[in-house]
Amino acid sequence: MAAYKMKTHILPMAMTLALMATSGFQVTTHEQNVQVTSGAHAANVKDTRPKRKTPLITARVFKKIEEAQNALKAEDFATGMAILAELKERGDNGKLNSYEIAQLWNMYAFTYFSQEKYADAITAYENILKQKNIPWALEDSTNYSLSQLYFLNQDLPKALKYIDNWLASVPNPNPQGFVFKAQIHYQEKDLANAFINVKKGVDLADQKKTAVKESWLQLLGYLYYEKKDIKNSIKTLERLVAMNPKKAFVTQLSGMYMENDRSADQVTLYRGLYEKNLLTDEKELITLASLYINEGVPVKAGQILEKGFKDDIIKPTTKNLELLGNAWYRAQELEKSIIWLEKAAKQSDEGKIHFRLAAVYLDLERFKQSVSSAKKAIELGGMDKPVNAFIILASAQFYLKEYEQSLSSFGKVLEIDDENKVAKQWIKYVTTEKHKQEEFKAFINS
Repeated sequence: MAAYKMKTHILPMAMTLALMATSGFQVTTHEQNVQVTSGAHAANVKDTRPKRKTPLITARVFKKIEEAQNALKAEDFATGMAILAELKERGDNGKLNSYEIAQLWNMYAFTYFSQEKYADAITAYENILKQKNIPWALEDSTNYSLSQLYFLNQDLPKALKYIDNWLASVPNPNPQGFVFKAQIHYQEKDLANAFINVKKGVDLADQKKTAVKESWLQLLGYLYYEKKDIKNSIKTLERLVAMNPKKAFVTQLSGMYMENDRSADQVTLYRGLYEKNLLTDEKELITLASLYINEGVPVKAGQILEKGFKDDIIKPTTKNLELLGNAWYRAQELEKSIIWLEKAAKQSDEGKIHFRLAAVYLDLERFKQSVSSAKKAIELGGMDKPVNAFIILASAQFYLKEYEQSLSSFGKVLEIDDENKVAKQWIKYVTTEKHKQEEFKAFINS
């Protein structure tokens, strides 16, 4: 089934919705009548339509229909069709009543449908409706089946005509009928009427306390979205997830949360999938880790990413290694951060990674390594704020008591940003410390 996309990733779902289950062709006996069940009526609902004087099926005809039915069920179509041909000849000669002819065409419809001869099945069903005084139940099931067959053949106006006949006729239409009509409107690109009918179907099912199908909620959620009713679109998808928290639905809802800045809810959903071991590819694990970082829980991000590397799910690309290094840095796990940032830096020619590494080295008071990484970052460039690399470099040089080099590096900062307050403060401080050091050396040497 084809998937649709809303914006970039929201609510991917089957929009070429499956054909509703066709009305059964099960033949039953009741007072020597043969009827096709349609499932159109709810239990104990009174049918107030005028009674019809339906003629009875004679025992002889009933026996022949039963023989044909048994042959057709056994897929002995040749025998079944031969029996039906014999009955049809009698009907053509005026020897069958209207109800017997209707049941004859019903058996033909069953046969053609079983053989996927849908055009012939349609003709057979339409012949049923030409008969007078057939039972309401048979007429209802025939209208419903015709609607489905025309839908299958993409004759949408006729599919709509027969489902409308069904809805107008049955005393208590079931929710599925309204949803099926919604599907027809959707295929016609009539989203307004599709929404009205699927909403009616879902509401009716809720009122009757009967099951609501997943596909109904998928369609309803999509149509809410098309109406720009994002609140109800999310509510509908939340209901779908509560009904069946399978991965596809959860990731759809996660996308909706992301579009609407509900990252905390998005984390909750992804965490549920992760705890059930349902996040199985690199992109999903990185998404969850990034969400944890954004929500201020970098420790969880680090744990997830490390496990992903260990399980060979996450590839050790520069970007992924840097993400893990940054996660541990934010968690103040500096030694762990260094491990992964060093791996990233070894395979990268991007200045920003070496800058990050220089900053962590500085925090760990590994000043020589900080100087080396800061110089590499400046050499490679590509940073959003190059001045920060010079500040890291100058700071590390200061702690190494390389005052001249530190002042020179802070001078580079002012060349880039002559109003940089950090650099100006540091220059004063470094100059003072430099003079103190010079005075101390002079004293020692005096």
